[in-house]
Amino acid sequence: MLKTLFESKRSTKRAISVFYDASAISLALYAAICFRLGTFAFEITHKEMITLGITITVSIAVFIRLGLYRAILRYMALPAVATIVTGVFISGLALAASSFFARSAIPRSVPLIYISTALLFIGTPRFFIRSIVSLLYKDRNDLKEAVIIYGAGYTGHQLALSLQTTPFKPV
Repeated sequence: MLKTLFESKRSTKRAISVFYDASAISLALYAAICFRLGTFAFEITHKEMITLGITITVSIAVFIRLGLYRAILRYMALPAVATIVTGVFISGLALAASSFFARSAIPRSVPLIYISTALLFIGTPRFFIRSIVSLLYKDRNDLKEAVIIYGAGYTGHQLALSLQTTPFKPV
């Protein structure tokens, strides 16, 4: 089943990622409020729903702009981590601003807690899926021809990353 999902069309995978991120943002906000208030039950008014809607919309737009949905999970590296962290921090700022302008009853400390929970809910599954994909396709990686890259600068690093999608394996 996982192989079928991983081999599906890119647009399908992107749609699943966007849907998951919207759900993860909602869950991260709920968890942040629960941690702050110390309870699972609290009043949710239309102001909080507007804040959530704005936060999701801005966050998904920022994730798209930063290229988070263009990253191929199999080859996720340090730049993708920086993209996730940047996107989540901007999402936290969007939460704080939308909460202020909508005059919702969300405590001011929630955006800080939200950033840590959103990093957990958005970043961790991507690395988990990356490890599953690398395990599923490990045999294919062993069939690649080994090559050596001369040079350790930025260009050599970019070449090593781009060779991961070819029949060559930098060693």
